[in-house]
Amino acid sequence: GPDKYYKMNYFTTLELDKNGVKELKMNDKNNKEVTVYTYSNGKVKYCGNMYDRSSLYIDKKGRLARRFNNSGVKMNYYLTLNKKKQLYLVSYTYDKIEKKYYKETGLVESSEDYNRTKISKTTYKKAVQKAAFSKNVSKHLNNSSNRDKYLK
Repeated sequence: GPDKYYKMNYFTTLELDKNGVKELKMNDKNNKEVTVYTYSNGKVKYCGNMYDRSSLYIDKKGRLARRFNNSGVKMNYYLTLNKKKQLYLVSYTYDKIEKKYYKETGLVESSEDYNRTKISKTTYKKAVQKAAFSKNVSKHLNNSSNRDKYLK
């Protein structure tokens, strides 16, 4: 569940699903674990939690993104919300062993259920260009004065 292993030391608000309502993103001090909440139908709603070895950043399209590279795969992905306001991943992956390119999508908290389709190298390269690093995620120390200042 959310916040199970790591203290969420920082927060920020950002627009994940482009509907005009900013989501609350909580993260640990290393910017590796993220928990997202949104405001929907007059209530705060838990959207999902994710931990990854790579740090989060804002990509050139303004999305919350990560890159991961090891001996087997090179992965670029961003996080959004689906229609049910659940944290959703869109990944563009190069499988170095198979030498094939894939697009994967699915709920962050059920990675076994990602939809995987083959894509062309051109599609992969265009997606990776859009997912290039733009800036670090702004974050505020999670204390009462910052919550009062930034969460209005």
